[in-house]
Amino acid sequence: MNQSLIYSRKELKELRTLELDEFKDLLLESFQNTKAYDWLNYYLSTDRYVKKYFEHDSKTYQSIIENVCHAINQLPVYQSRFELMPVFSQNITKNPHYFDEDLPRDLLMRGIEYYLDYKESTFQSLKVIDILYSAGILKDDLSNYCYVCHILPQNVYPSWQGFYDAYEPWNMNLYNMNAIKDKFVPSDVFIFENPSVFRMMCDFIKRQRMNIGLICSNGQINFCTYLLLDKLIDSECQLYYAGDFDPEGLIIAEKLKQRYKDLILFGYSALLFERIKVQQVEISTKRLQMLNQIKTPDLQTIAKCIKQEYAFGYQEGLIDFYQVEILKMKELITK
Repeated sequence: MNQSLIYSRKELKELRTLELDEFKDLLLESFQNTKAYDWLNYYLSTDRYVKKYFEHDSKTYQSIIENVCHAINQLPVYQSRFELMPVFSQNITKNPHYFDEDLPRDLLMRGIEYYLDYKESTFQSLKVIDILYSAGILKDDLSNYCYVCHILPQNVYPSWQGFYDAYEPWNMNLYNMNAIKDKFVPSDVFIFENPSVFRMMCDFIKRQRMNIGLICSNGQINFCTYLLLDKLIDSECQLYYAGDFDPEGLIIAEKLKQRYKDLILFGYSALLFERIKVQQVEISTKRLQMLNQIKTPDLQTIAKCIKQEYAFGYQEGLIDFYQVEILKMKELITK
């Protein structure tokens, strides 16, 4: 009797294996001679969770794989265009939120990575946005923005031209960014971490009629800002960055310096730290440990000051310094 029971379990296992093989063959046959086929074949033959998902709910799992393959076959990048994720998802599945779900989103990301030979992003927090963008899909092109002032594409765009001529700061979003097919007018561009400093510098360059651009990262560099900075570097602009002398500010500066080797760190010195330092009653161990990630010498100088002085420095105290130094730069250029 035990032998019969063992045999029946073995037989059942073989039957399930056969059903899984048929499941895979059916999917591969359905997407043969399509862009999704190579990824599908790779996924079905290498992913260890295929069997688990199949045995849990084969019908739902099949539907998810089919929708992902249809999506891979219709990526907007094939037509050199962009499409919002909810619209793309609606067109593929009739559900604008379909790819918000964990498994459909995960498989779509992996399919895009495979097909487009996506290179690992330097900034993991932006990886999903970056992968989707490489495929021509935008999660949201209006709320992803940065503040800019006196930055201009080389060809005429009336909206950009108006803000540029008036030295008016404005919120440039991904929608605006994707409309630009040209390079930017080469210039010095100063990036400031905090909106209050950016705002004061906008007034300053307007009064002086200075031919420099300004960007505000608003505390963190988002995807829109990175795209703009990439474009400015490609346009042979010189980037400068100035931020707070605290762990979070130094991490932002470090990431930018690692990505843009020619970026100039503006105003990072022990002397300036002493000028604006604010003593701290307590600095958490977590924040102090963040300073160990700093590799750039100028930033390491500030990190050392923070540890020794148990103090931070905020860039609002350096507005006069920024203005004087930029005026000096302008005078050197005009001589």
